[in-house]
Amino acid sequence: MLRHGLAGLWWAAHLSYDEKRENPFELTNVLYRQLDFATRTLGTYNLARYRPAVHGILGFIKDNPDLFSQRFEAKQRFVTRYFNQIGGVKPLSYFDESYFTETLDRVRERIAVVT
Repeated sequence: MLRHGLAGLWWAAHLSYDEKRENPFELTNVLYRQLDFATRTLGTYNLARYRPAVHGILGFIKDNPDLFSQRFEAKQRFVTRYFNQIGGVKPLSYFDESYFTETLDRVRERIAVVT
């Protein structure tokens, strides 16, 4: 969905737009921090079609710049794989944005040591 050129840009902006924030495109900036994140990592999972998941994951990354300042690519791959594993046993589409943020907060130490 996000891998197609023009359509991918629209979907990325649509899914990451958050009207509750002072800058509603703040999460879009996080999503496009690295092109692979939007097109190959997060964008290839069905999870990327679920706005609360996208907001929770991107919000966590934005709120923890110290955690993601180094090895961003490896850490964002860990995050998407982690939720892919959880999605194998839990219906992630039933959870709200806070579930994704709180889940990442619980595995903060594991994210910190990703190489």
